[in-house]
Amino acid sequence: MVMVQNWIEKGIAHCKNTEFEKGVECFDKALSLEHENIQALYNRGRALSRVGNLKASLNDFEKLTQIQPSNPSYIGDYAVALHLNEKNDEALTQFNLALSLEPENPYRYASRAFYYDRIGKFEESIKDYEKTIELDPEDAIAMNNKGLVEEKLGYKDKAKSSFD
Repeated sequence: MVMVQNWIEKGIAHCKNTEFEKGVECFDKALSLEHENIQALYNRGRALSRVGNLKASLNDFEKLTQIQPSNPSYIGDYAVALHLNEKNDEALTQFNLALSLEPENPYRYASRAFYYDRIGKFEESIKDYEKTIELDPEDAIAMNNKGLVEEKLGYKDKAKSSFD
């Protein structure tokens, strides 16, 4: 449907300009015309998170996983939304599911590592960052984040090595 796609494109343009509220309005219009449009749901979920409407964002990502239950990207975003809504046990289940669907994707490990860091499971975080780096030795963000976690544990030499 052309009208739906136009609303989605306008919404994405607003979000690129950090006008997330306007983006949400456009995605709402698209979804009023096509209730399960994946592109509109995905972008609205992300925009809702940016404006602090975490519960509504969670609902969009949950719906995406119901529409496409084997899509690791949607599952990973759903896991993040669960975590942001303080549903950490459910979040871990979803992070693990996304990882089981894409066990060679370094981003899946980095996402779970970041989650582990945020909930204070630093050793688990380091292990996941190490796996991320094993799969993608050029991932400077993972190396830096691993160093930050190592610093939290007082591993100054290891942290320095990660930063280098």
